[in-house]
Amino acid sequence: MNIRNIAKLAGVSVASVSRTLSGKDPSKVSAGTRAKILEICEDMRYSPNVHMLRISGKRANTVSFLFPPKSHFSANLTDVRMDDNLSAAIIGAQEELDQCSSSLLLTSISEGFLAGKEYLKLHRSKTVDGLLIWGWTEPGTYLDELTGEGVPFVMLQGGHEDVGVNSVNTHDEEGMRILVDHAVSVGHRRIAIVTPSISTSVGRARCSGAVRALESHGISPSWFSREQGYEIETGYKACREILAHAPDTTCIIGSNDLSALGAINAAKEMGIEVPGRLSVTGADGLELYGQVNLTTYASHSYAVGRAAAKLLQTIIDEPGRAPEKIRVPVRFVCGNTVGPSMDRLSCHVAKRRQRRFEC
Repeated sequence: MNIRNIAKLAGVSVASVSRTLSGKDPSKVSAGTRAKILEICEDMRYSPNVHMLRISGKRANTVSFLFPPKSHFSANLTDVRMDDNLSAAIIGAQEELDQCSSSLLLTSISEGFLAGKEYLKLHRSKTVDGLLIWGWTEPGTYLDELTGEGVPFVMLQGGHEDVGVNSVNTHDEEGMRILVDHAVSVGHRRIAIVTPSISTSVGRARCSGAVRALESHGISPSWFSREQGYEIETGYKACREILAHAPDTTCIIGSNDLSALGAINAAKEMGIEVPGRLSVTGADGLELYGQVNLTTYASHSYAVGRAAAKLLQTIIDEPGRAPEKIRVPVRFVCGNTVGPSMDRLSCHVAKRRQRRFEC
């Protein structure tokens, strides 16, 4: 069964069947003819060759979502889970694409994918109309190739300062400011930072956000961890490093929720109460399944996915438009891992004793 057979059964031209199935020039096919063709296709269980539709329609109606191969974590070393923010962004992107009848193709950025330049082949072969790229951290060569070939793409939770690219990110710098302000408001002055991965634009934004917030209060970080990254192990090692070199630290600003969880684990192992002796903050708002009620900020990754997919569709429809950078606001999550600093508690106790003495 092929398109010619369908045309013969319907008593219409091949062009009418082609327009009906591809959605191209719908005004040239009457509603009655379209319904008849689709009914025959259903009865004959016929679906058009998707590759032929892509060639004739000049649209794949498919977008590829590229993500790093290490986009999962294990909260308890046995249960492997996908990053919650990534999965939320994927759902958001797909729901936005549903509005224009487009599909999402999930693609892991493996070494083979990079070596074979599959990111270019996806577009050259008309397999996809554009790319959504999650958290890209590689040098600009990759972006230069995509830009040079005119491939429509949008970066999510990533970007490149030296290349003008379309991107959608959460406002991580603002999130870090909110957390620092909260810690300072309850008396913390000796605040250390688990260093984010500064090879990424998100990491640089989080680091600069924390530093600038501290500076606005006239505070310098008590320590920057040599350990960098976003893993539970990163936070564990960074906490031990911080308390070894800056033992008077009363609050640790984690690079994300997982590193904060690692820092809390290290503190507990050292017999340090959280948030009694040490307060800890995270970033992202991951669901940690009751392990800890973390003080953090929530990244609206679902909104990031929807905004990125919508922006990509605009880029596809309007080639040559100026790159756009979108920032999605964050939301403060007041958990129970930040408490009053020991200095403030000591001062409060001293004042109470003084009042009793005066009485």
